Amino acid sequence: MNLDTWNALYVPAGTPKAIVARLSAEVQKILAMPDVRKRIEATGSILHPSTAEDLRRMTAEEFEQYRRLATETKIHLD
Repeated sequence: MNLDTWNALYVPAGTPKAIVARLSAEVQKILAMPDVRKRIEATGSILHPSTAEDLRRMTAEEFEQYRRLATETKIHLD
C-alpha cells in the first residue's frame, strides 16, 4: 500500500461558486509565484494545483479507497 499526504484548501458546503472560483484563482496566483513555489518545493513537496472539481473528485476517490481498505481488512474505529 502506498500512502501519500497532501494539502488542500476547503470551504464550507454551500459556499457560492463565485467565491470558490475567486479563492481558487487567487491561490493559483500565489502558488505560481516563484518565491512561494521555491519555498514549498524546498520542503520536498510537489505542487499540483488543480480545480475545485478535481479536488472534489480526488477526495471522493481517496475516501472510497480507504473505505474499501477498512472493509476488506475489517478495520473498525471505536
